[in-house]
Amino acid sequence: MDKSEILKHFLNKGIQVNSEALDTLYNHPERLEEITSMSLKELPLVLSEDFILKGRSVKILKQLELKKRYSVEDATELINYRYSFIKTLLAKKNLENLISANRISDKLPKFTLIALVTQVGEREIKIEDNTGSLTLEASPEILEHLLENDIVALVCEKEEGFIKVTEVIFPDIEIKRAVVKSEQPSHITILPTKLDIKNYGKLLELVRKQPSTKIFLLETDIDIGRLKADLSEHEIFFFGGEANNKEEMLYPNPALIEFNNVKIFLTSSNLLSHYAEKWDIDMEKTMTLLLKRRNLNPSSSLHEGNIYFLDIVPDIIIMTKGDPAVYNYKGTTVLLGGDSAVPILWHVDLQTREIFKTSFL
Repeated sequence: MDKSEILKHFLNKGIQVNSEALDTLYNHPERLEEITSMSLKELPLVLSEDFILKGRSVKILKQLELKKRYSVEDATELINYRYSFIKTLLAKKNLENLISANRISDKLPKFTLIALVTQVGEREIKIEDNTGSLTLEASPEILEHLLENDIVALVCEKEEGFIKVTEVIFPDIEIKRAVVKSEQPSHITILPTKLDIKNYGKLLELVRKQPSTKIFLLETDIDIGRLKADLSEHEIFFFGGEANNKEEMLYPNPALIEFNNVKIFLTSSNLLSHYAEKWDIDMEKTMTLLLKRRNLNPSSSLHEGNIYFLDIVPDIIIMTKGDPAVYNYKGTTVLLGGDSAVPILWHVDLQTREIFKTSFL
């Protein structure tokens, strides 16, 4: 291919190619062949000379994919996928008298349903499975943390024609899930999303103390071009947001990535605050409830696809909004915060899974 054909090939995929990268592709046909065979998810939004020559150390597993047109069929397919996946997880829990909605009878006073919650009231819920829909009674305590679109197991009792829910079982994360670590020495540093210019020198000083670390940024007001020049010895990954140079926006946000064998979910949103306020509980309990239902944002629009649906469980979750905190739940570590009044750096040793927080105070 000549240069115009190379450029057209990537533009048709929505990938930008700057002049240096175009020259490199043209002069390295073996890399051109390899890169043109990659899927869209394996490619950055902007092809750089560095990526072409070195390859990509970050693999994108999932990203936000908003469709311009979203049909009823698309919504049905998405819901059916989630239902089938969660049903498989719940079915492994040895549920008592597991049946479908259309097989409920007076002969079985206690049973379990796996269903999609379609409406939550004060003392009742509406649910449906592949065979039908039902209205079930439940106490406020049972319904306290249930949401529309939850897919759960409901332990029920039938008395005098009424069906009452006595327990809600979430799919959850496996109890014996191993803590995944990098097989070789590997470090990442997450920079603050907000940084006063007077602290910029301190930022450089702190990062340079970790010479082998990879730098992750999510939607930041830091000058990316300047940072790359000042920390040229470090590999920098920028995940979305408002960059001074749009060509720096190489990685999607939110995204689920794999880096040196460790799966990391990143978002510049604080997904917890909405649910913590709704349920009137603290952030750690909120995080636990979201992980238990295998969905970090169960109230999100179906238009946002499955980016928040945890069919793949992250080893690390990074949310850069909110007050700094670290939570751990069944092998998953959650890092929260990065836009607080006092900027902080998160440093993660992926080989040991140790977390270090450094304040700018």
